[in-house]
Amino acid sequence: MKKLLVPIDFQNTTLNALKYSVRIAKEFDFEIHALHLIGAADEKAKAEKKMEEVVKNFEESDRKRITPHITVGKIESDIGKTAESLEVSFILMGIHKKSRLDKIFGSRPIKVISESKTPYITIQEGGTLMPISKIAMTIDLEKESIQIVEAAIDLAKLFGAEIILVGGDHTDSTLKSKVAVNVKTTRRLLSESGISSSVKLLDRSHFMENFIDFCAENKVNLIAATYYPDTFTVFSNKFVQRLMENEACIPVLTLDSQSVGKLGKYSF
Repeated sequence: MKKLLVPIDFQNTTLNALKYSVRIAKEFDFEIHALHLIGAADEKAKAEKKMEEVVKNFEESDRKRITPHITVGKIESDIGKTAESLEVSFILMGIHKKSRLDKIFGSRPIKVISESKTPYITIQEGGTLMPISKIAMTIDLEKESIQIVEAAIDLAKLFGAEIILVGGDHTDSTLKSKVAVNVKTTRRLLSESGISSSVKLLDRSHFMENFIDFCAENKVNLIAATYYPDTFTVFSNKFVQRLMENEACIPVLTLDSQSVGKLGKYSF
C-alpha cells in the first residue's frame, strides 16, 4: 500500500492538509502517517492528546488509515528522515498563506525540502488539492529542471492527469536549443509512461507572473518544479519559494534536485 506523510502542527493549514490526505487515501488506497515533532520527551503526552482529538474528527473508516507519530526531533531534518524510514511516496504539507514562507513550523521551507529525499506537495491556506486533471511542470536550460518528472508522472498516473511543460521563450538560438532538448527528453519519458503532454513557452521578462496567470487561466490543479539552488537564471533558488506562495493558491509539487539526481530513475 502506498503511503503519505503529513506533518502536523495543529494549525488549520496542516489540518487542512490532513483532510486532503484522507480524501486521497480513500480514493486511491493510501496509508496516512501524521507526524508531529516535539522538542522534548516531556511534551509527548500533551501532543498525543491533541493528535487523538484531531484523528477523532474523522469517520471511523478514515481513522483506521491514519497512523499518528509523535517524535522528538528537528523540523529541518526529521520530516525527511521519517519519510525515508517509512518509505512514503509523498510528503503532503500545509503552509500558511500569509507567512511569506519565512517560516514553516518555525523553519524555512526550502531548508526542509533540501534535507529530504522525498517529494513534497505543499498546499497553501485556501488552496485545494483534488481533483487533479492538469499539472504544469516548469522546464528550462538546466537538466535539473526536469528532475521532478518522476514524481509528476506518479501523480499524473494516479489522478489521470495531463502534464503541460512550461518554459521560458528564449531568443538566443543556443539557449532555445537547450530548452528544446529538455522538452524532447521529458516528452519522451511522459509518452513512455502513457501520460498526455503539451508545451507552452512564455515571455521570460515576467516569467513568474506569466506562469501563474497561465496556470490560473488554464485551470491547472498542480504545479511541479524542481528545487535546484546552483543557477543564475530566472529559475533561481527563490523560484520554488515564490511558487509555493502563488496568488492563485495552486498546490506545488517539488523536491531537491541533488537528492533526486542520486536516487531518481530519471537521472541525467
